Amino acid sequence: MLFQKTRWYTVIVVLTVAARVLTAQSTDSRNSSPNPGKDSTAWTADDLLLSEDAKSFRISPDGQSVAWVQTAMDRTKGRTISNLYVAPTRGGAPVQLTKGNHTVSTPRWSPDGKRVAFMASLPLPGDSAANVHSASTQIWSVDPHGGALSLVTRVEGDIDDFAWKSPSVIVYLAEEEPSAYGRLMRDRKDDSRVVDDSLHEPPDRLFSVDLESHTTRRLTENTDWIQDFALSPDGNTVVTVHERSLSEGYDQKIPSITRLTNLATGSSSIIYDGKRTIPYNLVWANDGAGFYFVNDTTTSPRYRTATVALLDYYDLASGKTFPVDRTWSRAVAGNLRATPDGIMVNLANGVFVKPARFIKQAKPGQLIWTRVDLDGVHVANSFDFDVSADARAMVYRYTRANVPPQLFGATLTQSQVAQDIQVTQLNPSLVGKPQPTVEVVHWKGARDEPVEGLLTYPLQYTPGKRYPLILTIHGGPALADLDEWKQTWSYPRLLLNQKGAFTLQINYHGSARYGLHWVESICCGNIYDLETPDLERGIEYVVSRGLVDTTKLGSLGHSYGAILTTQLTTIDPRLKAASAAAGDVEWFSDWGVVSFGASYDNYYFGSSPWDDPELYLQKSPVFRFDKVRTPTIIYQGTDDRQVPPGQGWTYFRTLQQIGKVPVRFVIFPGEGHSPSKYVHQRRKIDEDMAWFDRYLFGIRDSADDWLNLP
Repeated sequence: MLFQKTRWYTVIVVLTVAARVLTAQSTDSRNSSPNPGKDSTAWTADDLLLSEDAKSFRISPDGQSVAWVQTAMDRTKGRTISNLYVAPTRGGAPVQLTKGNHTVSTPRWSPDGKRVAFMASLPLPGDSAANVHSASTQIWSVDPHGGALSLVTRVEGDIDDFAWKSPSVIVYLAEEEPSAYGRLMRDRKDDSRVVDDSLHEPPDRLFSVDLESHTTRRLTENTDWIQDFALSPDGNTVVTVHERSLSEGYDQKIPSITRLTNLATGSSSIIYDGKRTIPYNLVWANDGAGFYFVNDTTTSPRYRTATVALLDYYDLASGKTFPVDRTWSRAVAGNLRATPDGIMVNLANGVFVKPARFIKQAKPGQLIWTRVDLDGVHVANSFDFDVSADARAMVYRYTRANVPPQLFGATLTQSQVAQDIQVTQLNPSLVGKPQPTVEVVHWKGARDEPVEGLLTYPLQYTPGKRYPLILTIHGGPALADLDEWKQTWSYPRLLLNQKGAFTLQINYHGSARYGLHWVESICCGNIYDLETPDLERGIEYVVSRGLVDTTKLGSLGHSYGAILTTQLTTIDPRLKAASAAAGDVEWFSDWGVVSFGASYDNYYFGSSPWDDPELYLQKSPVFRFDKVRTPTIIYQGTDDRQVPPGQGWTYFRTLQQIGKVPVRFVIFPGEGHSPSKYVHQRRKIDEDMAWFDRYLFGIRDSADDWLNLP
């Protein structure tokens, strides 16, 4: 662990291998497991970091079983691992189908229900021990009742996605085998990269593999990069979305196209040129007559940056596209699942979801859908779901801001989710621990428009007493805080609530899930102008209720949440502590370095930095840092392509050199925008808690010594 002090109020920390060992072995730090004799119900950092979750779940064709991927951070391995499980949808003991410290994803049942295929980075048969930890992502299959794993593919790169064509054939998406150039660079161990080198970037194509004959066949000969595909129920037709430029994410100049291909004849045609429609979440109708998809809409003539997702249908016979629903303006949220009579979706509804079925009806010359909203005990918080082929069985992931996630099975009628039964038993160690009160709150923000948020109370709240308030600001900006369990390294709210603070989550202007007007409101030069009043008025709202000690205000955010936290410290001297992870402080360098820099900055600022440098200067908080009076801790990954690492350095050095506030800078070597290693996630929590202890709660104890706080 290397510490470099500059003044009493300034410190920079670089996490090295020694630091990782020290942190992993530490048993007496601020948030480690309680010592014997201490309250065993107290929340710890590891309660949050090591918690389990169930994702990517799929119901078997007969509706009787569900397969899912169970994930958890492994403290010993220092990273997240995942394994495959299966259990009856009506409850029963689960069967663990994979074991080990690897990555498993995307379980898919074979059409006859006899196998579950999945993608995994498991060691390949015959590989030497030296290659075990560099195993690529391949397709495997397993008997859902248990048994040995079978390797389905063995390609040089990684599998990106796959689908069952028949009980014995799988279609998969993968990069074409390396060219002579690629193999030469590999053999030389040359990791140099040429940016946007389309000449030497192998295309992403579709292939099929026969599980019985073990033969592989290339299905497409495209020279571009397939990003998404969906196979028709009969396996004869495939819809593919093709990226045509390696810089599409950066500047959005050359949009993706969508093709429809007959796999039997090889005939292919472009059905969408990308000018108005770029489909995703592709799902074929059960009868194969067409496919449903989500398309982002925007009023911008140039960029798809702040958008609302709408549900559409492509009819195979007519070649026409039909809108499925335009009655719900807040957008489609999450997965689509075909039913015998139409499609089932989650609709965005602020901090909640609104599950709905759309029943298809054919009339002369047109197709229309009738929306049926689902009702049930957990529907508003079923943020992910799957349904059986006959739409009589349902599995959903239920969670609330103060309820850790579990999978539930249920029966499904046309509008009713009933007979709910818990399928998983995740996180048994968290049962019995205290949970805070969480309240959905509203106030008038910028333009006097209503803002929605989540106010979480201190664990030991006493009416009439005033407490510290900490804003925990989400990123994006086109994301949203939901009424779901999100206790993470980036937002350890429970630990702050346990310390005796209110935490406030705010879906400010520019957030998703409130319609096109809201998400687009901060475009075209309005960035900062609406979100900042939303945050400030949120503080005043909680203060007006007599809940807050206004001498103890703080803010914490990651990504755009850090950007807004930084902005607040330049205008609100009341903030006593701030934590900003991976956030911009000046926008000139962001434009060229970030992987989506031009499309993001040109959209939100309404101009490029060379067209309007004065605007970029005005909007960059770094030039107002002489007004900052808030002790600030900063975090940055060295490999971040979403916020340039130089932003963290500029943030730190500017505050350090101005010299008016304590500042601390923590660097995570080898990490991108979000640290993935246990030691870095743990360090982030420990640093935040120590920082807020010192500057907001007014606490300093021996745990500060090993953190070497000023």
